[in-house]
Amino acid sequence: MQKIEKMLEVISAILLTILALIVTVQVLGRALSMSLPWSEELSRQALICLSFIGGALAYYKGEELKVTIIVDLFPPTVRKWNDLIISILSVLISLLVLYSGINFLGDVWGTPTVALQWNKGIFFLAIPISFALIFIKLFRNLISSFIPKETI
Repeated sequence: MQKIEKMLEVISAILLTILALIVTVQVLGRALSMSLPWSEELSRQALICLSFIGGALAYYKGEELKVTIIVDLFPPTVRKWNDLIISILSVLISLLVLYSGINFLGDVWGTPTVALQWNKGIFFLAIPISFALIFIKLFRNLISSFIPKETI
């Protein structure tokens, strides 16, 4: 899991750097009255990839979004059941998004982007890859919740 987290960190850093550079070039181009049609498209695609890969990275770091204001008021046994139900639902939802992402990828694969004429599918690979990684992390967490701490 550490290797996956490190890989996600590196990919996120690269995508963020690319995004910052492209947006800077785009701003400078507009300031100099030069139209760079590819810059908007590439920055949008980089942001899409960064969003999904960054979401997977958040799960691996344990920094996913949680609103626990009401759950914190539950007694420990209710909280345990709530956590179990949330874990199961999260695994199922990640599988649903993974399945939908694969279907979407099949629909856009081979379709060229407007300005760059690159395959759109390459950019949208981030959806099934990130949700496959999220599923793996959530499933491992769910399974480990059934294993006694002494055996780990």
